[in-house]
Amino acid sequence: MYKHLAIILGLIFFSVNNAIAVEDNNNPFEIGIFELIAKANDEEETLFVGRASLRCSALQSLIFNFFSKASPQKDWSNLQTSASALLNVGIQINQQKLTERGIKNDIYKQAKEQAFNEFKSYTELYTQWLSANAIQQGEYLGSSPSATSELEQCKALSNTVING
Repeated sequence: MYKHLAIILGLIFFSVNNAIAVEDNNNPFEIGIFELIAKANDEEETLFVGRASLRCSALQSLIFNFFSKASPQKDWSNLQTSASALLNVGIQINQQKLTERGIKNDIYKQAKEQAFNEFKSYTELYTQWLSANAIQQGEYLGSSPSATSELEQCKALSNTVING
């Protein structure tokens, strides 16, 4: 199932939007979301889809928290829904990988723990990146083409996951 998801995402991403890497000194990631999906396709490895999903879940959750506090009158629940769906994809892929490795006990618990640890790490990295942007540029996303691009790539991934 995830192999097909990776192929579909790769086709959608590269046919709809050719992402250009933008220099950003604050960006903690050397590889973007689209590149992770492409790597999943090239290497036929779902682990990269899981990582992209968890990264996007962390970013969308963080943006939800920022925006819902800054602009509480607006409905930001779509970000929360997307973040949750992507987190579940990350957990499912972790379960699949644990099963492939022959793990038999508490697979869901281990998969969930791994996903949450990765999610937490990504949240910390995104928090540092966006906070540095806010200090240097006066806003979290708007003045950073690579941060904006990352969020757009995550929206595309979540739309594919949610809408099939």
